[in-house]
Formats: sequence, structure tokens, C-alpha cells
Amino acid sequence: MKREPRRSAYAKNDDPNYYDYIVKPKVKGKLLVKRLLFILAYIAFAVAFSAVCFAIKFIPLMCLVLVLTLVVIFFTWRYVNPEYVYSLERSNISFSIIYGGLTRKDLFTYHIKDIEKIAPYSGEYKAEADGITDAERVYHISSMDAYDIYYIYATGEDGKKRLVFFEATEQSKKLLRYYNDKTVILKQSYL
Repeated sequence: MKREPRRSAYAKNDDPNYYDYIVKPKVKGKLLVKRLLFILAYIAFAVAFSAVCFAIKFIPLMCLVLVLTLVVIFFTWRYVNPEYVYSLERSNISFSIIYGGLTRKDLFTYHIKDIEKIAPYSGEYKAEADGITDAERVYHISSMDAYDIYYIYATGEDGKKRLVFFEATEQSKKLLRYYNDKTVILKQSYL
């Protein structure tokens, strides 16, 4: 019996009409704090395991502290090493997170025709996006300093309003414009 190789978390679809864009966030702010907390937790785990071994006077078991700490790191570090993905496929845009290159978590999908607004996060549109207070903010960008940040304002199937920030590429702008030319606003240099 021939076994199929495990699919990568990056390969969602092999269709040529499928577009994927992956961005790795810069390690600063909340992500930096989260990473530091994980490192402190790893150190605390190693110290606590050693203290328990010493307390029960089973010193030879202390030689496993490094191995057990490395196992804990292997299974948990991926959650502070995310990559944000958005995919355009069959007039839908979907957003996902890939943790450590191993696990893909699909967040939400929008039918592009149902999106209320897709605009650049600059100029008058930035002020408009900053004025939206009734929506959950989702950041699928490397940082707020990224070159071409766009936002999507839409209501999902679950009834939640979201303001999703993403880094738009030329190809994604063309596909978004193709599927919904009424609500996609391009920067002035593209009109």
C-alpha cells in the first residue's frame, strides 16, 4: 500500500487560477512580548522540573530536563511564529494563519462581491478606516509600516463586521478589481 506524502501547510490548492500571498509579521509589539513570555515559560518549566526531581530525591531524572524542554519547545514555539496568508480563489478571498510552517488555521472567507469596501490604507481612506469603530480589526500584515496596505470592510457569515488589513500585490488588486470593480478603490496612480 503506497502512502501519500503529507501536504504542506502552504499548499492549499494546485489550481492555476488560485492566488496566495504569505507575509511574516515583524517581531515587535505583542508578538515580541508573547515570544518573551514563552521563553520565560520554558525556563520556568526546566527549573520546576529540576526542583521536583531534587525534592523527591530522584536526581538521575534531572538528565531529562533538556530533552523534555526541547519537546515542549517543539510543540509550542510554532504559535509565536505565525505567517499570515490570504488566498483568492473562485471569487472568494480567504484569510488563514500558518503556525510554524506546520499547521494552517483558516479564519474566515468572504465572497468578493459581498464586500462593502476594499481600499488603500492611506490618505482619505485611512481616516475613514480609522473612524470605523463597530468592527473587529484583523491584521494580516508584516507591520503597519508595510508598503501597500489595503483594508477590507465586510460582514462575515457569522454576522461579525471586520476590518481586515492586508498587503496587496499587483496581482491581488487585479483579481479583486475583476471580481468586484464597484467596491475596490485603487490608489490614484492605478486609476
